[in-house]
Amino acid sequence: METCQHGALRTRIAKVKPKHSDCPTGDACKFGICWRAIGLRKDVECVITEDCVGRTLCDRKGSCRPARPTSVACDTDKNCGLLERCKYNMCWRYI
Repeated sequence: METCQHGALRTRIAKVKPKHSDCPTGDACKFGICWRAIGLRKDVECVITEDCVGRTLCDRKGSCRPARPTSVACDTDKNCGLLERCKYNMCWRYI
C-alpha cells in the first residue's frame, strides 16, 4: 500500500500484531497491525514517539520535540489528554 505523507510517497508493510508494544522500533500499530513507513524524507527524524530518545516526543511534522511527563500513568496514548503521548508508562506533554 502506498500513501503520501509529509510530501513523500511512502510504502507501508503490514505485519499482524495485537498491540503497539509488540511492534519493532520505528513501526506503529494501527487496527492491530504493525505499519512501517518506508522512504521518509531526509528531514523527518521520527514517525512515532518511540523513534525519539529521552525526554522528547514525535510531532506531526516528524521532529522530536522536548516534552515533560505529567502525573498520569498510561498504557497507551488513549489514557492521555489532548496533545499528550504515552511514553515510559506516563503521559507526556510537549514543552
